[in-house]
Amino acid sequence: MTCFVGKGVGFGVKKEDPCVCSDSDSCKIRRIAANILLYICVNFAGMYTKYLTDRSQRKAFLETHRSMETRYRTQSENDKQEKLLLSVLPDFVAKEMIRDIEREERGGAFQPHQFHKIYIHRYENVSILFADIKGFTVLATKCTAQELVKILNELFARFDKLAAENHCLRIKLLGDCYYCVCGLPTPRSDHAHCCVEMGLHMIKAIKDTRYKTEVK
Repeated sequence: MTCFVGKGVGFGVKKEDPCVCSDSDSCKIRRIAANILLYICVNFAGMYTKYLTDRSQRKAFLETHRSMETRYRTQSENDKQEKLLLSVLPDFVAKEMIRDIEREERGGAFQPHQFHKIYIHRYENVSILFADIKGFTVLATKCTAQELVKILNELFARFDKLAAENHCLRIKLLGDCYYCVCGLPTPRSDHAHCCVEMGLHMIKAIKDTRYKTEVK
């Protein structure tokens, strides 16, 4: 310790120990290193937590996506089966059959290969129209099987449209034969007139088809 005295006032200067200074710097370095390590650990924990969260969310999204795809495919197949059934059976019979099958499936009693309920309905005062395409044999010899099926499909599609316009209901297709009825399921007093109108429109549709296919 070196002392200086001036005008009755004493001043003292203390010399620091090098060992103490060195320990203080070492503590600071250790504290900084500890903070850096803590920062890295916290960030790593946060990144790992985010990874787990993103992974679980992605897994949930993929499962939801697969579930929606399965549901969409199932609904699509059901729609196709319903359209196929409606193309073969009258609308009200097909819908009644679908309701019965769904009821049996919910109850666990549905067996695909088992003979089911017979759908019989009785109606009074109806008119039935039976249409057979004249010259169908000649047409079949001039067309390939694919062309023939396409022509019949287009023709019967026109018949279905005409049936709806004339309040008739197609009940059966058999080769080139088209069966429709008027007066069911909703009774009509003019059922005979509707069938006659339907027949006249069908004749015109068949003539148009013959003109396009050049079949007499």
